[in-house]
Amino acid sequence: MVYLDGIKDVLVSYKELDSKDITDETYIRLEELFDEIQNKFDSELDRLKKNNQFDLDVNIDTLKTQINN
Repeated sequence: MVYLDGIKDVLVSYKELDSKDITDETYIRLEELFDEIQNKFDSELDRLKKNNQFDLDVNIDTLKTQINN
């Protein structure tokens, strides 16, 4: 995931600021960003699980074909 460095940069910038210097708008933007990041990670995890399921299905089908020949 190419955006991991960007996530790190945002977190470092956030950590370096005093909480009183962060506006309400920025907090809202951060929450929205972290929600988007969570959704992206969830969707990537689902994709990986589906790929593993696909790989398993292909392996099962291949073995069944080999057994039957």
